[in-house]
Amino acid sequence: MWCDNCLLLFPLRGGAMVLAGLVALYSIAGAVFLFLYGDFLYFTYPEPQLYGGVGIAAGLLAVLFIIALSNNSYMWTRVLAYLSPIVLFLLAVRAGLMIFRLDYYMYFLTWRFKVWLEKLYFGMRNNGAGIYAA
Repeated sequence: MWCDNCLLLFPLRGGAMVLAGLVALYSIAGAVFLFLYGDFLYFTYPEPQLYGGVGIAAGLLAVLFIIALSNNSYMWTRVLAYLSPIVLFLLAVRAGLMIFRLDYYMYFLTWRFKVWLEKLYFGMRNNGAGIYAA
């Protein structure tokens, strides 16, 4: 059986595994970005860590789906199919909160970026040291 939604190149199970791999890559990369640079975007302490944790959960779920589908495990596929709506709901809530909080802090972010650019420009202009000028 062929799947019309899973990249149109693979059989049903293989396409689902490739799609889960792409989801895992995207989720884990976004979570790592939030863990490393989330403090620049979100100004209250545990916020980027919470958002990154939900991203890691989505990536972990996708990796577990790959393992379950590669082993032809009916039980693990059913367990993960039961858990995936919960994680998808958490992802939808996270996306809404992230958009709301970024919109709320939009002017502060713009101000912070302008200050950073001014420091960069005037620091390089005055003594050539850039941001690291004292």
